[in-house]
Amino acid sequence: MDNRLVFDEHITRKHPELSEENIAYAWENAIASRWRNHDDYIMIGFDNKGRLLQVCAVRLKGGNWFVYHAMTPPQDGTYKELGIERRD
Repeated sequence: MDNRLVFDEHITRKHPELSEENIAYAWENAIASRWRNHDDYIMIGFDNKGRLLQVCAVRLKGGNWFVYHAMTPPQDGTYKELGIERRD
């Protein structure tokens, strides 16, 4: 099982301040995460620039992850969904 990240090309177009490297780093440095259902996953983590990112992905056959959404800062609802307090 490879478990690599595969990125939707629209993420960096919509959020040019983010790179695939930023998102991958945040994925590896998650501070909170949860399954939304059997294959949809949401997390918040720090990227390699110290920013908090919200990342959503689905598990693909074979174990890879398709990252379909990423943004900074995370939305208020994401903090609530993950059960953590937002600190600005």
